[in-house]
Amino acid sequence: MEVYSEELIDRMVAYALTKYNLRISREQAVEYLRSLGNLYLTFSKIRARKHKNKQENQAHES
Repeated sequence: MEVYSEELIDRMVAYALTKYNLRISREQAVEYLRSLGNLYLTFSKIRARKHKNKQENQAHES
């Protein structure tokens, strides 16, 4: 289970209020942070896979 700092949770709550005028609970902030973290990991894995495939293709062409 992910553990987020109190500061990060507070910043997420403040961001939602400032950006979207939306009051969210600390629990909702943790869910948003978890979702954003999973999105980042997905894109990171895709990027790593593309980089690996590119290197393999270059090796085969050589």
